[in-house]
Amino acid sequence: MKNLLIYIVLISPVLSWSQKAEMSLDAVTSLEKLSWSIAGNMKGENPNVFSELQWKNVVGVGMTTDNYVDIHRRFGVGLQADLMRFVSGEVTDTDYEQDNRVNQVFYAREDANKGFSASLSPLLQFKIVDRSVFQMTIGAGHQWTSKKFYLVNAESNLNSSYQAFWKGPVGKLKSHYKLGSFRFQASSTYSQVNYNAKANWNLIDEFERPVSFRHEAKGFVWFNELALLYPLKSIFHIKASVKHSYSSTGKGIDILYKVDGSRPRTQLNDVTNQAMMLSVGVVMVWK
Repeated sequence: MKNLLIYIVLISPVLSWSQKAEMSLDAVTSLEKLSWSIAGNMKGENPNVFSELQWKNVVGVGMTTDNYVDIHRRFGVGLQADLMRFVSGEVTDTDYEQDNRVNQVFYAREDANKGFSASLSPLLQFKIVDRSVFQMTIGAGHQWTSKKFYLVNAESNLNSSYQAFWKGPVGKLKSHYKLGSFRFQASSTYSQVNYNAKANWNLIDEFERPVSFRHEAKGFVWFNELALLYPLKSIFHIKASVKHSYSSTGKGIDILYKVDGSRPRTQLNDVTNQAMMLSVGVVMVWK
């Protein structure tokens, strides 16, 4: 959170220098879930779902900022960043002996009351429509997202973690519509990503630490936002928004790091992450 505030302070003079610029600062809360499973071998067999982790009802609180600066006529640059801390949630860990989740041989339900989510996305944007009541921009850039989820149980000293990284090129479509004093915004962002994750399973002696296993796959991230703005005074507007993010991968690789030096591999079936976010904040507009 401190780093995000420092970033806002540093970028503010640049925004105020531009002929037209915007900066938003929002308080945000999120509710999300993440799941992944692996098979028994690289062919996706024996069984097709061997182990499955599911994080549910993970609540996050934090801040997000979205900035835009005109650089020449219809061209501009944007930068979006957010940082959230997970404060509650639960996770289940289930193993199976037969295909299609038949014959459960292990099950545990643990707390997931810590962790974080952070993302950064710079964009080059172009206004394809620029009218007094309606504007539309398209943009292209890059996205970096990191999320760290935990499995926690104080009684058993369980303090394991799973950190996921989504990185790749991104495209964005954003529209503004003015109706009286109100201003409506809608945006959709799509990114093709390389997915990488690393885990630290702190109670399994056969696994290395701090990296017990890794995941590698390719996937996508789809993010949508609807926002309502209302002017307060001078350059300030109040903003309320709802956001939804859906991320998923195809089949990939699970690489296990064992203390005997071996590196067995099996199929990563998929990874899915969904998040719903609500935010309230202030937008500053310089013209």
